[in-house]
Amino acid sequence: MCHELQKKLEELRARNWIEETPVIQKKRVPKTAKNNRKPAATSRLRDLIAAARKAKKNEDPPTVPGEEDPTAAAQKNLL
Repeated sequence: MCHELQKKLEELRARNWIEETPVIQKKRVPKTAKNNRKPAATSRLRDLIAAARKAKKNEDPPTVPGEEDPTAAAQKNLL
């Protein structure tokens, strides 16, 4: 044990009494991949909503009971 201590002191003396500190490297933590994709269900839902709007738009427009159709009124005036 004495020899080990003496050996360390001789090595320290050879380096002009400057202690060597081991360089500690930080562990690299891998970045987790973020899932930026939206689930497929939302796009299907959007497609269904868009299809329903398109189908509703293509149907005859609803008539309000108090209003008359301008084309029907014009036809009545012609008769």
